[in-house]
Amino acid sequence: MSDHPQPLSTADAQGLAERVARHLYARDPATQMMGMKVAKVGPGHAELIMTVRADMLNGHATCHGGFIFTLADSAFASTAYADNALCGDFGISYFLTALAGSARARRLKLD
Repeated sequence: MSDHPQPLSTADAQGLAERVARHLYARDPATQMMGMKVAKVGPGHAELIMTVRADMLNGHATCHGGFIFTLADSAFASTAYADNALCGDFGISYFLTALAGSARARRLKLD
């Protein structure tokens, strides 16, 4: 008998990803309070969306970076189970500003 579990089928891996995302979201009041929704999830990837509200804007009338960081962190957390991941360092580069409206974060597993 092997010490390593057998890989999941594609359907089983997708089902696991969906169950974990639902369970995590149900237990995450911060993500819910910020209005984030899981748009897509699968093995090793997740996409979350968030409507940028007026109370999330900074003095430049753009979304405060802390909210964007939290959106990215929630996307990471939605798939971290698949990698048995523990994050000791997490960085983000802001290429575009997010205005009032919507923002989107994707977490993709890079091999």
